[in-house]
Amino acid sequence: MIENIQTKATITYKSAQKKQRYCPDPGQQLAMAAANYHRLQSLLGDIGSLEQSAYQLGGESSTKTELRITVIQRFTYTTTLELRQPEVLGGIQKLALAVRLYHDMQLAEVVQSTGFGQHQGRYTLPEPHGYSVDEKTQLNRLLAEWLQQCLRHGVPISDPQAITPESY
Repeated sequence: MIENIQTKATITYKSAQKKQRYCPDPGQQLAMAAANYHRLQSLLGDIGSLEQSAYQLGGESSTKTELRITVIQRFTYTTTLELRQPEVLGGIQKLALAVRLYHDMQLAEVVQSTGFGQHQGRYTLPEPHGYSVDEKTQLNRLLAEWLQQCLRHGVPISDPQAITPESY
């Protein structure tokens, strides 16, 4: 009986050592990138002439926040936007995402986030900066949620030209 328990414990220990590595799902990531591109198009309209835009989210004054969108780079086939939440809301730090739009493929992906350089598709653990293994996927999911909230509940700020970097 004791031998049987020791054998099961050894097998359990060995199977626990063989954890599977995180493997990004390219199909899921492409679908999310395509959906984010179309959400941005629905939200912003003609991206080719856009310079900046802003949306107010939330109903009560205590939960209102803004999402500011600014074009930071424009080329023939790509545009890079900065999406910034300037206020601290509920203890969440200020957040900014750099989102690259690929017009020929109709895809949008997060390429940078607040204070960090370009994100890798996968990180190994332990990661010295505290990223999770699927950090980039999580950031793209956050972008999807932000855009869905803007489409459902966002109110365009009437004069986006009044947005200045000092007000960030």
